[in-house]
Amino acid sequence: MKVLAMQGSPNLGGNTAALLDAWLEGAQEGGAQIERLNVTQLNITPCLGCNFCRPQGKATGVCVHKDQMPYHSLAQADILVLASPVYWWSFTAQLKAFVDRMYALPFNIWRHKKVKHIFTMHHPAPSMAAQSFELVWNYMSSYMHFKYLGALEGSCEKALLSQQPELLEKARGDGLNALTA
Repeated sequence: MKVLAMQGSPNLGGNTAALLDAWLEGAQEGGAQIERLNVTQLNITPCLGCNFCRPQGKATGVCVHKDQMPYHSLAQADILVLASPVYWWSFTAQLKAFVDRMYALPFNIWRHKKVKHIFTMHHPAPSMAAQSFELVWNYMSSYMHFKYLGALEGSCEKALLSQQPELLEKARGDGLNALTA
């Protein structure tokens, strides 16, 4: 099983990275092949909505932008993990550009894929953000026919996530369980 993990945090060693690391350890323990990219280190131009990728309404997987959008990796992945700190109740702008550009791929490639969210926030009640993520992605999963594995959330209000062993262990277990979900 191939996992494509997209880290959306510009802080490469921060809370989002710690939670994603733990999740990926669990998936790797289960035998998954991991490809991890940080979108803040890639040149991904935002979508123009020009439909160059969909002439006559059929997706080609070819975008007008010639940049570092990892279409091949995305097409090959069985599981897509989107990890981000929460900025204004959503992903970072860099990860949002990646998500918007997924539009160029034919929707039928999603039929056997799984999508997982990992997010961190400096708030005592991260489940408020989980609700907004899950609402949107449940709609997307029904439209695009992928299996949405839900969100793993971490609050760093009281302590860094690297200092929360119970949460990191939960993330490891979640990564392992995602392979058979």
